[in-house]
Amino acid sequence: MTAPTDPLRSREFRRALRGWFRLRKRDLPWRRTLDPYAIWISEVMLQQTQVATVLSYYEPWMRHFPDVETLAAAGLDDVLMHWQGMGYYGRARTLHRAAGIIVRQHGGKLPCTCDRLGEIPGFGPYTAGAVASIAFGEAVPAVDGNVARVISRVLGLSGHSSDPILRRGITEILKPVVPKKNPGEFNQALMELGATVCRPQIAHCNECPVSVMCTSRERILLPGVASKRDSRPVRTIPVLRWTAFLVPGGRGGFLYRQRPMKGLFSGLWELPTLERHYEPKGGLFLGEIEHRLTHRTIRLHVYRLRYLPRELAGTEYSAFRTPPAVSVLIRKALVLAEGTVRKVSRPSADRVIPGTLR
Repeated sequence: MTAPTDPLRSREFRRALRGWFRLRKRDLPWRRTLDPYAIWISEVMLQQTQVATVLSYYEPWMRHFPDVETLAAAGLDDVLMHWQGMGYYGRARTLHRAAGIIVRQHGGKLPCTCDRLGEIPGFGPYTAGAVASIAFGEAVPAVDGNVARVISRVLGLSGHSSDPILRRGITEILKPVVPKKNPGEFNQALMELGATVCRPQIAHCNECPVSVMCTSRERILLPGVASKRDSRPVRTIPVLRWTAFLVPGGRGGFLYRQRPMKGLFSGLWELPTLERHYEPKGGLFLGEIEHRLTHRTIRLHVYRLRYLPRELAGTEYSAFRTPPAVSVLIRKALVLAEGTVRKVSRPSADRVIPGTLR
């Protein structure tokens, strides 16, 4: 990929970007530390999760797992329990696995370079660049979707900010641009600009500190006008119809089983569930739950039964009085079973309504 890089190399670009960031940056807890572990945790949590949601999880996580040694020594169920509700649970399992490697192979210290971080599971180019630049001061790019969008607009590049080819090209463009002094601040300023001003559909160019150097401002991103450059076609979200059963498991608890370590809700526990619509004989219908995920919607019919359906016999189950690490979907089913509507212990983007939970 070739592109004019003069705007990025100019002293005015860096000065304007940094000055804006120091005045307008959001006060976020992970920006108050240079602890590599804390920065790593925040970067992983922020993948596919909004800042407002991460704020509810980050500090409780850091209190429970204050360092990489504590995380590595914890059981996976404990890790998943403190992650539940944030989604994309593979991130939590990879964090746990990576913590073990860091303890065993690196003496409990995160490697201090982007290349060495990249050898650890879960450290892709963006995460490695972010931790290396912010925590260790290495002058390397950290290109996420926000940074890719900002740079592609400034330079007039085509393509969507999620395109891996575009991101790799922008990473190469930024390698000679990232300053040796405070590279982490430079990277965070680009991220912040994309997150708060140069947004996907609406670019607030009048608030942008580098708009006078932006190739796209007059041609595409007029103030208050939606950008066609970074838009995607509308997709139809598939609806999955599942059925879950609350079956007594002794001592006032219910039966649960652990989902496979790959796939949807991987590694979490669930009530006995059929991933299809099913009407059992003799069951008490409790209601329907609608749970929206990024790429699909699940409509879950919930029944109370005395015994497992024949279709689920032969699977290994465990009885718990207190629910283990479960997804928000299953927590909604448990709320429904209680016969009252209450706020769940972790925040969810979905509302809880009697009878039909949405």
